Amino acid sequence: MLAAAACQALGVGAAPAIWCGLGMGTSFVWGAAAFGEPIRNVVGAVFALIALALGIAIVASAQTPVPSKVKAWLYSLPESPAIGQPPQGQLVKGMLLTLLMGIIDGSLMAPFKFFLTRSDAVGPAASELSYVYIEAFGIMVLCFFPIYLIMQFIIWRIIQGNLRGIVLGMRLSFWPGMWTGVFWALGNACSVHASEYLGVALGFPLTQSCVVICALWGIVLFGEMRSCQARVACCLGIAVVLVGAILLSQFGQ
Repeated sequence: MLAAAACQALGVGAAPAIWCGLGMGTSFVWGAAAFGEPIRNVVGAVFALIALALGIAIVASAQTPVPSKVKAWLYSLPESPAIGQPPQGQLVKGMLLTLLMGIIDGSLMAPFKFFLTRSDAVGPAASELSYVYIEAFGIMVLCFFPIYLIMQFIIWRIIQGNLRGIVLGMRLSFWPGMWTGVFWALGNACSVHASEYLGVALGFPLTQSCVVICALWGIVLFGEMRSCQARVACCLGIAVVLVGAILLSQFGQ
């Protein structure tokens, strides 16, 4: 829910890059601090977290006047007019949603890891528990579905003043929502096993390299970040985030 709202506010190109970078750092802290997963090189791991934070900051600035100011300063030119930048209130709202999304997303595998560290199951039995975990995950999503549906009716009634049109809206969003759920479920299953084999500090952060795909969707297909300097800032920030992910893979474990 937070991801959908964040993408509406900031776009598909920027929002996932911010929450994935923050999620990498959050997941690494969970693995290293809470579960005592081994760190190969503390200095390198800290540098990786700094790179992640820097990449997040660059991507977050892509849809603000900062890239235009930097371009004007570098080339001694007048500042370019704002093109396609979200209003200030929408930008702040999107940032808050994205930051909260990153913290929750980075903590997603913590319960699973906590269970594995407290479980007596070893060897093949421990591997089978991953599938049980995914099944229980799906059951809770199913249990929350009626709650979300009731919330949707209430929100629609408050905003629209009546319930006319909600059936049409649900019908139009059914197939896009279904395919999003399919892709997300497949990706989540892979991230569970990545965390099982590589640990929370390393496995989950590497799955967040999906920010490159998100940027391509947002910029190439949906035409987000219409100014050249915004696109350059977004691509530069994503590159720094990926550098941080690579450093985590080298020094994290």
